[in-house]
Amino acid sequence: MTRATSAWMALCFALLGASARAEESPLRMAVETDAGTFSATPSAEYMLRYRHFEARDFTPSTGADYLRHRARLGLDLDWEKRVGVFVQVQDIRVLGEELDTLTDFDANGFDLHQGYARVRPLDGLELRLGRQEIAYENHRLIGTVAWLEQARAFDGARISFDHDMLHLDAFYAKVLEDYATSHQEAGAIGDVDLLAGNLHLAILPELDLGLVGVLETSGQRGLATFGGLLGGKLEVGFSYGLEGYGQLGHGAGDVDYRSFLLAGHLGQTIDVTTKPYAGAFVELVSGDSDPTDTTKSSFTTLYSTAHKFHGEMDFFLNLPRDTAEAGLLDLGGTLGFHPLPSIDLGATYHHFRAAAAQAGSGSTFGHELDAILKLVPFKPLYLDFVYGLFVPEEIFEETRGDDLEHFIYSTVWVHL
Repeated sequence: MTRATSAWMALCFALLGASARAEESPLRMAVETDAGTFSATPSAEYMLRYRHFEARDFTPSTGADYLRHRARLGLDLDWEKRVGVFVQVQDIRVLGEELDTLTDFDANGFDLHQGYARVRPLDGLELRLGRQEIAYENHRLIGTVAWLEQARAFDGARISFDHDMLHLDAFYAKVLEDYATSHQEAGAIGDVDLLAGNLHLAILPELDLGLVGVLETSGQRGLATFGGLLGGKLEVGFSYGLEGYGQLGHGAGDVDYRSFLLAGHLGQTIDVTTKPYAGAFVELVSGDSDPTDTTKSSFTTLYSTAHKFHGEMDFFLNLPRDTAEAGLLDLGGTLGFHPLPSIDLGATYHHFRAAAAQAGSGSTFGHELDAILKLVPFKPLYLDFVYGLFVPEEIFEETRGDDLEHFIYSTVWVHL
């Protein structure tokens, strides 16, 4: 065990012990006036993560051990729940990256994460304008990427409506503005615009339906993605989910996009003291057997929270790039239990194969096993310890290397 790892574990347990002595304080402040009720709600978040990273290259290497943090401060101002403003800033950095922390006060990781105005002209109807986090359903196509320290926010306009079991949401975002990047070298893709919508029906606890549509346009391509998911949980602890999307589009050079994604999962939790659980899943992400032609069949998950889906080690964040457009078949399962109500201990296995056969390559990327320990002593404090092991097979052995790959991370996260 390295000294960095030992120090990190000591810090985690010290914070865990200190948390029992922490006191909650009310953060929302309201003032009644003749004009109505004005409220101010400050928010704060701190996340510190230790990582042992080995470059994902399957070759002997020293690896890197480092600490990375996210610190956020936010303020929500509201009048009569009709008009409001929310501003949130964040600082992201590797601890020690500034060579002289005593004299260098340039916070190069400091930025506005969210800043928007909202209006609620009718009950259930809300309009938002500005920089904001947006997530649709399970984050498959539109997500906040909250696991990553930087996370994601969109610059745009959003409208949403909630009534009983119905939720409707649509937004337009400017992903890239050519005017702001015109100083860059030739080859820039120009403006990138995003239009997306989501309909969710919470019909019963046993039946939820979500539909998502996304249209992305740029100087290089226009891409439409549409589909949805169906799922639910029964009183006996059985859960299920089905998911499917199609992707169509046209790009420069007479390129046509035709691809799809299909996924399903089953789960069971047993209602005893330790709450043991088990699950199985399958995901098929279409690939391209001939990447050199003008028909592209490799599905891209656009603005997803990709870390949620294909293993803790993040070998498949950008599917067309990381699979060389071969697509992905992900088969696996999970087992776990709660030795105490505040502790979740589980393991997940992934078997990764190419979805489309390509000339001169094998059919299997490899196997991943992730062990995860989560501790929530009480709501504001969250800790985790994660170990990932990847065993490469034919494709990665031919293109990268044949050594085992390890990944370790641990997080302390507090949100007020």
